[in-house]
Amino acid sequence: MLRSNLIAAFPVFKNMQILERWAGLVDATPDAVPVISAVDEKPGLFISTGFSGHGFGIGPGAGKLMADLVTSDMPTVDPTPFEFSRLRKGARAILREDILAGIGIESSKTEDAIANR
Repeated sequence: MLRSNLIAAFPVFKNMQILERWAGLVDATPDAVPVISAVDEKPGLFISTGFSGHGFGIGPGAGKLMADLVTSDMPTVDPTPFEFSRLRKGARAILREDILAGIGIESSKTEDAIANR
């Protein structure tokens, strides 16, 4: 379908050969800030995601922060902006119930955790 649309718009591509293809998902958070954090409801679970391709540039710093969090060392930077919990503070639309269920968190526990903050 895409090829036929391309050829219809640009006939010069009629005899083109595709040499390589790539497709994939880009991980991004709703606020465009990566998550580098523990998951409060699941002790021992840490998440480092949402870099949207910027992981190559900030990977060393993100890796250091994650290592500090996992080993309970003093973080080299303030981890607050990267906390997983920021995505669910008063904004249930950001993290759907099916996503929470996928990592084993019941939505009622999430609501309790928000209310008790």
